[in-house]
Amino acid sequence: MKLVHVIHCCNAGGAEVFVKNLVEKMKDIDKNIEIQLWAVHDSKKLYKNDLKAVEFEEKYINELEKHKIRVKRISKTNGFMGRINMMIRINSLFNQFHPDVIHCHLESVTFNITSSLFFRRVKIYETIHNSIINKKYIHRYFLNFRIKKYVSIAKCVSSVIKRDLKVKDSKIVQIYNGIDVIKYDITRNVKEENISIIAVGRLTKQKNHILLLQAYKQLIDKCKIERIPIPELKIYGTGNLESLLQNYIYENNLEKCKLMGTSSNIPEILKQNQIYVMSSDWEGLSISLIEAKVSGISIICTDVGGNNEIIDNNETGILVKKGDVDGMARGLFALLTDKKMREKFYKNTKKEKNFFSIEQSASMYLQTYKF
Repeated sequence: MKLVHVIHCCNAGGAEVFVKNLVEKMKDIDKNIEIQLWAVHDSKKLYKNDLKAVEFEEKYINELEKHKIRVKRISKTNGFMGRINMMIRINSLFNQFHPDVIHCHLESVTFNITSSLFFRRVKIYETIHNSIINKKYIHRYFLNFRIKKYVSIAKCVSSVIKRDLKVKDSKIVQIYNGIDVIKYDITRNVKEENISIIAVGRLTKQKNHILLLQAYKQLIDKCKIERIPIPELKIYGTGNLESLLQNYIYENNLEKCKLMGTSSNIPEILKQNQIYVMSSDWEGLSISLIEAKVSGISIICTDVGGNNEIIDNNETGILVKKGDVDGMARGLFALLTDKKMREKFYKNTKKEKNFFSIEQSASMYLQTYKF
């Protein structure tokens, strides 16, 4: 079988990292599969001044090629001619490789591939990575006719697909995202006195880092009243809201909050810190949250999307309502001061560490292509 997975670009986003791990594991499972990964955008053009993003892309591609997985850039540009050139490039890649299956990740990616290859003889699949489908009518009245199956990454996403795209259960396959469990299985000292907090995710509206910063500001005030050392907050990721967040940090004197940019060594970051926070307004099934859970770090996150399929409230972490600044601040303070709570979460997460394995995900994806 010849298989292509198509992503937005080779960056540090959760879906992109998942796809990289997925195709590598597929190749491990079945050596006879020929796999290519197509990237719609080139990180060198998309993130011109972000050297870390460019470095991450180079490492991403090198690791895939070690697994004999070729990476091809479509290098889409803006404007009418940019779209025409993209369609020509996609058809050229198709003619060179003649894939049996093309699997798309992200709505815009699916539209670009499907519109370019609408009359080609190839099976097209799409993984829906979020609990919000932005272009549901385009999906319903155009893409549905060419997509063989939708892969849903969580129960909540399956419900959204059925509701918004009006497709039958038989066209939906639910497969949880997976990670390399061994890589993130960390032994940690949950009674550590020097506590620090981390957040990992794109600096975009979806992740609502402003809520996190507002809650952190409340946490600082509470620590001062209780005469407790103020923990450091490190936010990993890049995105279009970076300047806005940096201004908020400066204007509110959040001296111990740092924007860290992109990192390619998330396991080490999880190991070095004690509290992980996610303040998103919507999610699918977050790879970053799965990585955090398997690492045993204490977690607080908003109860959106598939987060409650990863975190059992007050058993493996704390769930707070979407947009609840006060609740987020209270939860952070509880994790900061309650060693027994951190220890309980650590022990409980270790019992579930193999639930989201990349081996399981890859096997289920390969099985899906046979039908």
